Amino acid sequence: ENLQCSEGTCRCEPVLQLTYMAQKAGRWKRVSTYGGKLAENATQGTSRELLVHSMLNVEAAGYPILLSVYDEILCEVPDNFGSLEEFKEIMGAKPAWAKDWPVVVTTWEGGRYKR
Repeated sequence: ENLQCSEGTCRCEPVLQLTYMAQKAGRWKRVSTYGGKLAENATQGTSRELLVHSMLNVEAAGYPILLSVYDEILCEVPDNFGSLEEFKEIMGAKPAWAKDWPVVVTTWEGGRYKR
């Protein structure tokens, strides 16, 4: 660190930084962030909101959720219950605030989970 800067006697222009307090190594520390990290967090949070909306809808339709992994949900139903088409339609129902968003749903059916 430049001693003149810490004393306030340098001629450096201040640089704006966005900082927040976070737990790092078991202690609270001030950390800085940047636009890319903020955009990533907003995107991930919004994606989760869409997934939770779908999770509530499929459970209400009788598809019990066993597992969710990132952007997937896994349901187990009897052989004669529902269909992939119905499940895809339920999953694709978006909340009103995202009704025009280009969200794509893919489905898969099998005897065992695979990634």
